Amino acid sequence: FPRIVLAPRDISDCFEMTAQALDLAERYQVPVFVLADTLLLDNQAIIDPLNISRFPSRRYLLGDADLRQMHNYQRYKDTTTGISPLAAPGSSSHVVVVDSDEHDEDGHPTENADIVNRMVAKRNRKTKAVQNATLLTKPWVETLNTNAPLVVSWGSTYHTVQEARLRLDGHEGGFSHLHLRQLWPLDADKLKAIFKSHTSITVVENNPNGELAQLLSQTTLCCPDHLITRSDGRPMHVTELTERLQNEALS
Repeated sequence: FPRIVLAPRDISDCFEMTAQALDLAERYQVPVFVLADTLLLDNQAIIDPLNISRFPSRRYLLGDADLRQMHNYQRYKDTTTGISPLAAPGSSSHVVVVDSDEHDEDGHPTENADIVNRMVAKRNRKTKAVQNATLLTKPWVETLNTNAPLVVSWGSTYHTVQEARLRLDGHEGGFSHLHLRQLWPLDADKLKAIFKSHTSITVVENNPNGELAQLLSQTTLCCPDHLITRSDGRPMHVTELTERLQNEALS
């Protein structure tokens, strides 16, 4: 099923991404996951005041005027975008039917193969709508220099990788940095183009198995050349990461 996975990079990002997640969930009617790691969940930090005015505040529910014009309310109406009309429960006198099994546009359960195929196609069209969303066109932080090694990261490793990049900038061990803040859906074509413009790919993750590295391999068919992980539950220190990058990936 269509879904969105966001990964904040620091505590300030957690606030903004949670607001974005709520907006996206209602706008596209899909589950949205905010994937935070232990360092973010257990950490404390002093951050700049949050600019709440930048946070999304629009609601995507049908208004009274819309509902008055509707003869009947089809919660799962088949639309070109795959996004159906959404009304708050009890906001009108329309009959509302919701079902967790496969259903028709009115919400009634069905095993009709033609209807099932149409409803599956409707839900899948949401994926394209999500990929084209203005909010998600730039889900990563880019510090890219072509014809150089590329380091890819996500989550709380962001600042550590950035500091390591600054320490090595201008030296033989310099690299580009791509930090993903949206882990799904991924723009495979854009990622492929970025990967092909660099001499090697190194993924830095604070987990034992390289979960992002596996996902990138599956979606782009470009296997990372190096994987730097840590599995003892402690954050990566910039000195450790700098040394490991020089010894394992940039040498």
